[in-house]
Amino acid sequence: MQKPWLSVIVPSHDGERWLGTALQSIVDQQDDGIEVIVIDASATEASLDIAGSFRDRLNILVERRLDLGPWTAKANLGVKQARSNQICILHQDDVWQPNRCAELRQWLSSTPNAIMHLHPCYIIDERGRQLGLWRCPLPDDGSPVPPDLFFERLLV
Repeated sequence: MQKPWLSVIVPSHDGERWLGTALQSIVDQQDDGIEVIVIDASATEASLDIAGSFRDRLNILVERRLDLGPWTAKANLGVKQARSNQICILHQDDVWQPNRCAELRQWLSSTPNAIMHLHPCYIIDERGRQLGLWRCPLPDDGSPVPPDLFFERLLV
């Protein structure tokens, strides 16, 4: 199997209401170079079943880890398992907009040495209606962000 250009980590816990929509938003990118790693700690197998139903449409690894509670612990395990050098997190209740992969590829080719990419995202309700737009509190001019400004604006 060819090495993916992007590994998407999906930390999941009782996500059956949203997980199918989140994974479908990756399918909709129509990009075979993506691997998806779902780490789930749900009490039931509902989320596992949903993730497993995408095996014919995604290069997906689904693992149940009841011992990992916080999403950060699940994300860390997913990062350890990732085969790509490029990694992103997709939370179970988030979705990707159309053309996200194309834009990621463009950004990566224009700034190959960058270590992080942040971007605006829509806040939506349970019906997918847009409630607002979150914007990254860092400069948007494409130049590297000085460490002191990064820490001042992002670390809480």
